[in-house]
Amino acid sequence: AAELTAAITSTTAPPGPQDSPATQPSAFSDVQNGTADVSTMPVDFELGYGGSRKMKGGAMLVMRATTANYNDFKVWVIEESRKIYPGLCKAFCCKEDAGESASVVWVAIFEREALEAVRAEHDTTKPSMLRSLVEEGVMEKVQGLEWCVLSAAFDYDNIAGEQQAVVCVGRMLDPLTSKIAVAMESLGRTQETFAPTCSFMIESEFEIRVKELTAGLSQRAKNHLRVHAGGPVVLINGSYVGSIREFEAFVFKKYKYKDTTPDGMYAK
Repeated sequence: AAELTAAITSTTAPPGPQDSPATQPSAFSDVQNGTADVSTMPVDFELGYGGSRKMKGGAMLVMRATTANYNDFKVWVIEESRKIYPGLCKAFCCKEDAGESASVVWVAIFEREALEAVRAEHDTTKPSMLRSLVEEGVMEKVQGLEWCVLSAAFDYDNIAGEQQAVVCVGRMLDPLTSKIAVAMESLGRTQETFAPTCSFMIESEFEIRVKELTAGLSQRAKNHLRVHAGGPVVLINGSYVGSIREFEAFVFKKYKYKDTTPDGMYAK
């Protein structure tokens, strides 16, 4: 917003001698006079649950509020948003202040058909979801709610292209398989073309399944159990990829997904 304002200010010519200020377009008058209330807030986190198809004919909420406990609010958003906002396909939260009491702007884009039901959950004059957040000490106050109807929208975090059918098979309690499963769950929510399947198996079943999956593939694929010391096997669109490092390289190159958490943290 600040960059846009600067561009408008620098490219809007002052009134010419033949024009009186009264006849000038007033759309940018506040910007020109330096009286516009322009502020920027960094995005603290965002959620993406789909792509452009789900976003057609959507509705959007912009809520300005102050949290009493920001961490509790963030946990609530991540865990409950899909229930509160049917068809949620994109959401993000901007945070202005440090600490638990923080000024936030919460934006959610969801199905237009659910607009009235969602508005009811944000009516603080009656028992509602938003009122309960205030009463439970998660939200301090709500400064404003804006509701918009969208004819179309675009989710630029969603990568288009061919369907990526990703299959992972790993051993029970294996932290590497768990790490892959978390990545697949996240990408399955946010990427329209990402279709994941992840299976945990006991040792004997795992070895049999890997041999079945790689039977008709290259010798490199057939050597998976030996080369990767029994680590999870990943196939994409029926083609052998490898194990966790090859999978991580693929999702970073294709989707810019990167998880720097140590592998051992995913041990069940």
